Amino acid sequence: MQKFILLIVATLISVSALSQNSQITYKGENLPLKTVLSDLEKISKFTFFYSSSSIDADQKVSIEVVKEEFSSVVEKLCKIANLNYKITERQVVLTPKQITEKEKDVKSDNLPGRKVKGSVFDENKDPVPGAYVLLKNNNKIGTYTDGKGEFELNIPSAELKDPVLVFSFFGLKEVEVKLGSSANVNITMQVDEKRLDDVIVTGYQTLSRERATGSFAIVTQSDLGSKMQPNIINKMEGMVAGLNIYRGAVQIRGVSTINGNKNPLYVVDGVPFEGEPGTNASPLDVLNPSDVTNVTVLKDATAASIYGARSANGVIVITTRSGREGSTRVNYNGSYSFMGLPDRDYANKMSSSELVDYQLMLMQSYPNLTRRGIRDFQNPVQSLMLDKKEGKISQQQLESSLLQYREFDRYNQVKDEFLRNNSIRHQHNVALSGGTKIYKYNFSVNYTGTAPYEKAQYEDRIGFNIKNTFDFYKWLSVDAGILYSQVKSDFSNGILGMSYLDAGGASYYRFREENGDPSVWYRTKSQYEIDRLKSLGLQDELFMPVNELNNRRYTAKTNYLNINLNARISIADGLSASIRYQSEQTNGFTKQYDTKDAIDVKTMINDAVQMTNGIPKYNIPLGGQIVQREIDNYSYTFRTQIDYNKRINNNTIQFLAGAEARKVVTSGNGFYRLGYDDNNLGYSEIDALTLSKMISGTEAIFGSFSFQNKTPGNSFVDNRYLSFYANGSYSFDSKLSFTGSIRVDQSNLFGTDPKYQYRPLWSVGAHYELLQNYNWIDRLVVRATYGINGNIPKLNGPYLIAKVDRNNYYTNENAMYIASPPNPQLRWEKTNVFNIGIDYNLLRDRINGSIEFYNKNTNDLLGPFAIDPTLGWTNVDINFGSMYNRGVELSLNSLNILSDDFRWTTNFLFSYNKNMITRVEESDQSAYSYFYGTNIRKGYPMGALFSVRYKGLNSSGAPVGLLANGEEILHYNKLTKDDLVYSGVVTPPYNASLTNTLSWKGFDLSFMFIYSGGHVMRDIAASYTITSHPVYAVSNTDKNMANYWKKPGDETIPGINPAFMFQSTVRNGEYIYKAADKHVKKADFIKLRDLTLSYNVPEKMVKKIGFNSVKVNFQARNIWWWAANGNLDPEVWTGTSLSPSRGTRYPAEFILGLIFNL
Repeated sequence: MQKFILLIVATLISVSALSQNSQITYKGENLPLKTVLSDLEKISKFTFFYSSSSIDADQKVSIEVVKEEFSSVVEKLCKIANLNYKITERQVVLTPKQITEKEKDVKSDNLPGRKVKGSVFDENKDPVPGAYVLLKNNNKIGTYTDGKGEFELNIPSAELKDPVLVFSFFGLKEVEVKLGSSANVNITMQVDEKRLDDVIVTGYQTLSRERATGSFAIVTQSDLGSKMQPNIINKMEGMVAGLNIYRGAVQIRGVSTINGNKNPLYVVDGVPFEGEPGTNASPLDVLNPSDVTNVTVLKDATAASIYGARSANGVIVITTRSGREGSTRVNYNGSYSFMGLPDRDYANKMSSSELVDYQLMLMQSYPNLTRRGIRDFQNPVQSLMLDKKEGKISQQQLESSLLQYREFDRYNQVKDEFLRNNSIRHQHNVALSGGTKIYKYNFSVNYTGTAPYEKAQYEDRIGFNIKNTFDFYKWLSVDAGILYSQVKSDFSNGILGMSYLDAGGASYYRFREENGDPSVWYRTKSQYEIDRLKSLGLQDELFMPVNELNNRRYTAKTNYLNINLNARISIADGLSASIRYQSEQTNGFTKQYDTKDAIDVKTMINDAVQMTNGIPKYNIPLGGQIVQREIDNYSYTFRTQIDYNKRINNNTIQFLAGAEARKVVTSGNGFYRLGYDDNNLGYSEIDALTLSKMISGTEAIFGSFSFQNKTPGNSFVDNRYLSFYANGSYSFDSKLSFTGSIRVDQSNLFGTDPKYQYRPLWSVGAHYELLQNYNWIDRLVVRATYGINGNIPKLNGPYLIAKVDRNNYYTNENAMYIASPPNPQLRWEKTNVFNIGIDYNLLRDRINGSIEFYNKNTNDLLGPFAIDPTLGWTNVDINFGSMYNRGVELSLNSLNILSDDFRWTTNFLFSYNKNMITRVEESDQSAYSYFYGTNIRKGYPMGALFSVRYKGLNSSGAPVGLLANGEEILHYNKLTKDDLVYSGVVTPPYNASLTNTLSWKGFDLSFMFIYSGGHVMRDIAASYTITSHPVYAVSNTDKNMANYWKKPGDETIPGINPAFMFQSTVRNGEYIYKAADKHVKKADFIKLRDLTLSYNVPEKMVKKIGFNSVKVNFQARNIWWWAANGNLDPEVWTGTSLSPSRGTRYPAEFILGLIFNL
């Protein structure tokens, strides 16, 4: 396929039938000047430069020329528009008629005064030709920059008191400069993001915001500039209303599927993007964030329906940097971040002394505790307690012996041996860009080094991005890009320090003795048992954690390659065609090698040994073990498209149509070898049939062994799509626009019923400008859209699907099972979307934003449906469910203060989404199925949480629940679903962000608060039940576990936990307590997500060291938070099940950054 595309491109280049034509034929009646200029740029390949503050680009002009030279056309147009012009190479500089070269001589040069010279550059240090230079208090004195960005202006003596020059140019922010005594002025103008926001990139087309009818949100390079997170989506948090990132999930306007893909569709440089599927990385991690110049979020049907069956979850379109005409520019962007160890206080774990007290307390609650068998390890604190119980030691001796355990905490030993004090990440990005009229290029290379908390671990990621643009002819241009990324890691992992920091056994267990010698840890086997096995000639299972690190090693490597080609052909005026091809290839492997000395290997070998007359039979071969998995993913997209764009008087017509073929193949395989040696690559065969059954009479403590086969499963998934699409729009006078689109998708995932195979996805929309420049209203626009988006279900297929299973237990023959029956009516899940929005600009654009309402109704949701089991299945996956998402979004941007040196802006975003299941199969109606976890139930939102009505503890310390009629119960099996209460939803329906940016001279300070709320979770207190044997209480648990009922009357103590439940009738009420409504807490939170301080080093200083610009950044993330529940962080707290956890809360992250341009 790649060779085929290259052949097409080569053929197109060699075509000479369509040659350049230097003569212009054009007709435009009563059109805005900017429209005529844009049309002439497309026809001639010349570029017009002008300042929007000095030239009225909206003035209406009429011009008609037939086969005239370009210079003649420009001269006619400038006479009509009362403009001056100057043509330099392929550039045309337009200036107001009031200042001509001759007039400048009269008005300024011939008057006594002061001459000022200078240059104007953009932020990339390229000259800005055509920039307007105006004396602030006398707009009759001014000039413009030439093709090199240079100017010369004479200021009359009468104007020399505190003169101020104003520099302006379209697309750049206006700059005012106090001259002082300087005779030379060099100015750098920054990009005006509000101008860039006028461009919407959908992947299939680029269109003007003023004609857009759909719901779009745009994030520009400037918005992302000071953010230094390594992933582009994390950088966007709080910048787009309706785009929510919660607990790692990215959602646009809620979830529109139950079992399908819930992620948005990512599109990079015009093509759907797979990234690194099958790896642990985010798909977008292969992108260098510094290369991203624009992100457009498509939220409604009109915006996203062009992507058809993959668009129901929204689309995120990413555009990366391209080359620009000019000399080579070098940009460096680097950062260094560090984050301390997790918050230990937040974990609320018992101290060593508190753990000892807890164990003593459990002994009192369960006096039947006895010694374990001689082959089993017994916790030393329990052994001392049993010694006291058996009269071997006194109470005083017990307390004295327990001191060594009370007073020691392993935390610092773990840090010293295995952990860094901070996790560290550093990024370095270098980009070179430039080009000529014919060839433009951008090349960037990036490196990311990640050093997590584990000292032994490190990960390298290196990548590059090459984008080339070839303007071979006026009618032919070709884009060619290559994106590559490699990530690799290779480290010892016999011990993970984070697993032992506040977990992994009692905190009084040492890693090293007081004299520095390694400590011995016992897992399940006692010293007696270890010595017994050694006496049989078996493996030595003595375990010293500090010596274990190098006994295991993990290696991983992934290569990603993306090739993107696009050819654009101008066929006639307004008519063009394009051919685009993209391929993605991901190859990777992971390898876990356990040496023969790894403790798990030695334990497995010993547990599987059968002794006969003193001779061991090794069912697990001696030597190391290896598990290796390989992935190989490939995708391609081939697209042909025709575009038509024509302006006729005040009418603008746009139309595109195309076809697209796409294939995505993911595959994986691996192996598990025993008796393996990594030096000679040799391994031993095993008796798979014997190991597939439980082996009796082994040396394991319980006398039997079950083999856990770690062989990775093999997989091969081939998804193919063929699509046909069209999109059109009509605009009248830039005030009224209509749009429509249609797409038909076919796939090997589809059913075979023709009724569903060709059902199209479509949308229509309208846009109307209600007011413009009316009193304090600069612009007021209303827009509305309706259409159908789709989502891809992958639970089954149109035909009967059988899957290979493990070999038969008895015969060792291959076995298969029927995964799903045939479903010829399988079809896309469809989402009907209605959207209405109002865009506003007020008070000379000091305030702007939008308000939107949407309603998304999803039908044909794929899910399990109960059927007659005599048919062979208890349930099948069919399209039958439905749900809706309704919501409101608000965005508000304000310019609060603007002065010569100070600027203060505010951005506020708010979104609300109401989700509701309107149809779903509910085969399990038991109360347990309702309260055990989150629910998908008719009449409730996805993630609904139900609870038991809770009364309290009785005089025996047992939890007491209530039925709906008020009857008291002690066992959950008396509950029905009608006795439960609906507690709320676990995903936040409300989300907001507030960003303030303060700029003073070269400093920029930005801080962003985020809010999520309206949701609930179960308090950690729901897990405070003691249901296991006290012999297993050998690790630090939550401090509040010790606060449990012990005697009658304790039930009156607020917040007390139930009585000791192990082997007690009290345990019947375990679920009553865990699912109690009193444990449901609000999960609302506010966080100071981001605080960024930037400093732009003065130009005079950086010029001295050979730089064009230098910027220093400091960013702090998550430095403050508030939660409605008081002490649980909803972003890490797992409160959706009956076993909630506080989670691991990480401290603030600090990032230092440096950006410079050469």
